[in-house]
Amino acid sequence: LFRSLPPPLRSLFSQVLELRAMAMATAWLILAAISGWCQAEPLTATNFRSKVAGKTVFLNFHTDWCGHCKALKPRWDKLAKAKFPFKDKDVASNILIADIDCSSGDSRDFCLHEYGVDKYPSLKYGSPHDLDDYKGKQELKDLESFVLHDLKPVCSVENQKFCSADEKELISKFQKTSLVGLDDLIELLAAEKKKVEEEFSAFKDNLLGTLAKGGQQKDKDVAAAASSDEKKKIEDNFKTFVDGLTAQHDAKDKEKKEALAAIKTRGLHLARNVQMNRKPRTEL
Repeated sequence: LFRSLPPPLRSLFSQVLELRAMAMATAWLILAAISGWCQAEPLTATNFRSKVAGKTVFLNFHTDWCGHCKALKPRWDKLAKAKFPFKDKDVASNILIADIDCSSGDSRDFCLHEYGVDKYPSLKYGSPHDLDDYKGKQELKDLESFVLHDLKPVCSVENQKFCSADEKELISKFQKTSLVGLDDLIELLAAEKKKVEEEFSAFKDNLLGTLAKGGQQKDKDVAAAASSDEKKKIEDNFKTFVDGLTAQHDAKDKEKKEALAAIKTRGLHLARNVQMNRKPRTEL
C-alpha cells in the first residue's frame, strides 16, 4: 500500500509516521521518569546487600500507609537525584541515597529485625553495617546541607580508599579471626551499643517525667500565689530547675555519644562487613 502511493503522499505519510514515533518515544520517556528514573534508588530485602556494598548510605525507611512518609517522598526523591558539588568525585560515587519500603512481607521483617525500624519514616545514615539515626530537620535544604557537609564517607572492606591505617588494620585482623570469634565480637559490641542507647533512653524518659511533675507543681504554686512577686519567684525557681535538668541531659548525651564513638572505633561495622563477606548466605 505504501509503495502504491504517489511520491508526495508517500513523503507526507513517512513524516507522519516519524512524528508518531517521536511522540511515542517522548511519552515513554516521561512515563519512565515518573515511574522510576526520578525516584530514589529502591532497596529491598533481596537487593540490599549488593546495592550497599562499599557505600556510605542515607536511607529512608518508609511504608505506603504512612502519611508523613508520603509527604517526605517528593523531597527525598529530589535529594537522591541532586548533583552535589563534592570536591572529591570519589565521594559522590561512594554515597547512596535510597529508600526502603517496609510495608509488607520480607522487607517489613528486614526493616524490623535487621535495623530495628518500627516507626516511619526513619532516616538513617553511615555504614550499612552500623547505621546512625538522622535527627535533623526534613526540609529539602536541611537534607541537602547534611549530605554535603555531614555525610562523611565511611571505611568498608569493598572500598578502602576512605579507611584510616587503624581501620585497615582492623579489617586485616577481622579477616584472620575465626568466624566463631568474629560472631562473638559482633555480639559483644552490639550488646554494648544497645545498652548505651537503652540507658540513655531510660534516663531521658525519667528526666521528662521529672520535668512534667515539676511543671504541674509550678502551675499549682503559681495559681495559689498571693502576689505577683511571689509568682515571679516561683517562675524564676522553675527556670533554674529546668536549666538544671537541661544540663543533666546534655552531660548524659555527651557521655552517650562518647561511648558510642568508642564502640565505633573498635570496628563494629567493619566486623559485620567482614562477617558478611566471609559467610556465604542468601542475599539480604
